[in-house]
Amino acid sequence: MVDFDILKPWVILMSGNSPSVKNAARELSTYIEILRADFRVEQRAILIIDSKDSSAINYMGQSPHIVLRAGDGKGTGFTWHLDKFRLEIIGEGGRGLFNGIFDFLSALGFRWRYPGSVDLPRRNSAAPHILSIREAENAYSGQKRYLLFGNNQKKVESWILWAVRNRIDAMVFPLASKAFGVFFEKLIQKTEKYEIDVEAGGWELPLLVPRKYFTFHKEMFRMNEGKRDKKINFCPTAPETIRVFSQEAREVFLAHPHTKVFHLWPTRGHEGEWCSCPTCRAFTAEEQNRIAINVAADALHEIAPSAVISYCELSTEQPNIALRENVIKISRLPGAFEPEISGWFFADFK
Repeated sequence: MVDFDILKPWVILMSGNSPSVKNAARELSTYIEILRADFRVEQRAILIIDSKDSSAINYMGQSPHIVLRAGDGKGTGFTWHLDKFRLEIIGEGGRGLFNGIFDFLSALGFRWRYPGSVDLPRRNSAAPHILSIREAENAYSGQKRYLLFGNNQKKVESWILWAVRNRIDAMVFPLASKAFGVFFEKLIQKTEKYEIDVEAGGWELPLLVPRKYFTFHKEMFRMNEGKRDKKINFCPTAPETIRVFSQEAREVFLAHPHTKVFHLWPTRGHEGEWCSCPTCRAFTAEEQNRIAINVAADALHEIAPSAVISYCELSTEQPNIALRENVIKISRLPGAFEPEISGWFFADFK
């Protein structure tokens, strides 16, 4: 265990003058000042300077200083190390630097249990200005995503801030969410500050075959025990289904040209239940899913060649239908066991 003394005259040295490093420095200084205020320590605001500035030389010896560095790109990994006079936090990229800062603050004892809340570190009665700190985690360098549900755009900003503080790298908004639709541009502005990705989708593959067609085009929908059912998935082999599905997918992709990842999964809780019409009986449930995904992938490739679609395939069997190159597999869904292994988290907000 190492100790962090908030009474020391810490100065933050930024290595690099990018917006991400500047924003990260401000976040860290804000929380150190929160600690000082909570412990009734009266000191001036944390000084933030560029490490290339000539004045930085004064702090590189035995003066307490915090060095923040971020590599190029969007790497999410980080390291940090604390000794008596120096704290160094290094991110693989800007997102990684934010992760490193909030891992350090978590090591101090900060907790952000839900949007708008913050638990402060516990005080040591003998020396309240000194906080014991665990070692850096620095174990996970993949991308953690958070899937949100709900239409209350008023809470979106607080969820984004909560995600940053809990080291989540991408927010996934349902296609039908007002927060993702009408407020998309505003959403992008808020996430860019912290280099959080905005992605779309979830269990919404069936939405690309609107249920309004059921009355006059029952052949588009899933057959179950000889009857058509509009509630679960659809019939992916019917020509009219393919036409409508492709058209609806194109409209979604055109409406969100800056989104790089779309998640299109079958009906929640019924991922393996597909159509049993005479044509579909020649295909397994996984193959029917792949037929639909390939149609969407073709539409996406025409509109945004660098974007990808994630699809859900929980079975371990290998279907005979190959997938397009812009498709990635999700084998664990949000809310499943061991979410951190697959990089997924999950929330409902209303």
